[in-house]
Amino acid sequence: MKGAPALAPAATALLALLVLGIPFEPWLPAGPGGVTWQRVVGAAFLGSALAAAGLPRPWPPGSAAFAGFGALAAVSGLWARDPRTSIGAAATLASLVALYAVAGAWLRRPEARRWAARAAALGAAALAAGIAVHYLRVAGLPEEAQPRRYALPPGDANDQARLVLLGLLVAVAGGGEGRWSRAGAVALAALAGPVLGVLGSRGALLAGGAAGVALVVAGDRRARRSAGVAALAAGLAAGAAGAAGLYTPAVGARASLAADPDLGEATSGRDAIWAIGLEMARRAPAGVGYGNFPIRYDELRDEMGMEGRTKPGRDAHSIYLQALAETGPLGLALLLGGLVAVLRALWRAEPGRARAAALALVAFAAVSAATTPQLPRKSFWLALAAASARVGRGEEGGQGRGASAPPGRPPVGLRRPA
Repeated sequence: MKGAPALAPAATALLALLVLGIPFEPWLPAGPGGVTWQRVVGAAFLGSALAAAGLPRPWPPGSAAFAGFGALAAVSGLWARDPRTSIGAAATLASLVALYAVAGAWLRRPEARRWAARAAALGAAALAAGIAVHYLRVAGLPEEAQPRRYALPPGDANDQARLVLLGLLVAVAGGGEGRWSRAGAVALAALAGPVLGVLGSRGALLAGGAAGVALVVAGDRRARRSAGVAALAAGLAAGAAGAAGLYTPAVGARASLAADPDLGEATSGRDAIWAIGLEMARRAPAGVGYGNFPIRYDELRDEMGMEGRTKPGRDAHSIYLQALAETGPLGLALLLGGLVAVLRALWRAEPGRARAAALALVAFAAVSAATTPQLPRKSFWLALAAASARVGRGEEGGQGRGASAPPGRPPVGLRRPA
């Protein structure tokens, strides 16, 4: 297919705008008909990128598995309690899978990576600064006059902390070349620490620990020695402890609804949500239909006597539980298959900073998605796209400004020849 190269700058600019809007999408007002501006920008990017370059060749890793998951989500509407909800949710998922495939291919271009990295860094820094200003403003107020902890847009503390770190990791994976990107990564790292400390998000800290482990594991030999080994051990221990603390209450909640109320507070009600989700998956082996989790959730919540432990109409707060409950084991296998394909392709790529940063980005996205509903969010799919772009060669050649490879060795981030 012969493209229209004149549209390439427009596609790059639209992708940068899409990345820049990630931290602000949840609280920007929707337009007529409930259409958000990010959906309009996303559709314009897909159209301009496809017109400029045609269909991606090759497709980013995991595209087939993710497309299969999207197709199963659409088919699940046949047996869903509310087919209309399934169709709408599946259409959104299909557009996000397409965004992953096209953005992953487009970000192979060094120029597109640079602009996406700058947009991610700017958005994350602005969000971190907004959070800091908010908490400084309310710190001196009397306790009764202070707003709720989650009053600051775009929602709860978990999302705020994850977006800060996600912006950092997209910046690193998307634009590892050049002094500007390295300086931006250092500045974002300095901002992310205090923000996480103030918000105390356990899920984001767990995801950040997983990203740190990935950086150590994917680093060079010197990084695996001395402090690297200690950091890896500490990260694994923290990850195991965090996972046990988050998921153990859900496993035991069905057996004993009189669990320690402090556990519900510690997990922000996820222990009850996950217990209901597991029961939902047990009762519907083929899934309840994509997008129908909140509908069946209310029914089981009342039946299991959990009215006082969680609010009505909640989502799964985990993409893996959502996939299992709504599309069955096959849907979960397809989703995990896509993630594994991305990780496998990155693991087989040439070692270096680009690969290490991309693996850290996927680790962060995958772990944070275990405690939040990331499937309908662009941040999850754009993070995977930025990471998968490190697998193949950019159309402009090389890995960016000043990048060169020693004789006989492919540039950083590229797969070794067979």
